[in-house]
Amino acid sequence: MTAFDAGIAAWDWILKYRPMLERPPCGNIYGDGIAWIQTEAVDSQWYRITDSDMNDGVLQRVTHDGSGRLTILRPGLYLATLDVVWESSRSNEHVEVGLDLNASGTPAPASHVHSHTKAANVEHETSSTSILDITAKDTTMDACIRDIDGNTPNLLVDDLHITVMRIGGNYS
Repeated sequence: MTAFDAGIAAWDWILKYRPMLERPPCGNIYGDGIAWIQTEAVDSQWYRITDSDMNDGVLQRVTHDGSGRLTILRPGLYLATLDVVWESSRSNEHVEVGLDLNASGTPAPASHVHSHTKAANVEHETSSTSILDITAKDTTMDACIRDIDGNTPNLLVDDLHITVMRIGGNYS
């Protein structure tokens, strides 16, 4: 085999296997001690958790606006995790968190989880792991929170972590 033939063979290999060598689209952001607050949360109203103290983690074909909104640049099937440390000014409150896609005002059903306060002004951690079918490029993703007891508590978010990773193609 000549050097030219070896070069052609190497180029063929790169074209064939390069997609497998690339890191998949992924991203994570985090905010520790962000102290986001929604005063007198209206019953069943979803609130976007946004704070300028959010930090970038790894961002690969995913962008972050600096306040907690991720933009997924490539469609596909994504594994998404959400971790929220929150407090309520009232005890015995039912609070829900989730991931809202494209600012729809409602979280994706697979990402939506429920938690219950045992005491007022005490940190509670709520986590969610879901597989989301992102069907369009430039899809935005936000964490959101709501109270569902109708008592208008103050909701405080202490920590917020969101991670997404593309795990396959679209199913839809």
